[in-house]
Amino acid sequence: MACYFAGRATANNDPRHLLTAIETAFDRLG
Repeated sequence: MACYFAGRATANNDPRHLLTAIETAFDRLG
């Protein structure tokens, strides 16, 4: 989850980073 929120914070500057964070979150959930 930490990575997810960090991604949201960074999304303001790089929206694509948010997509990566979401993919990582789903990967962690399996």
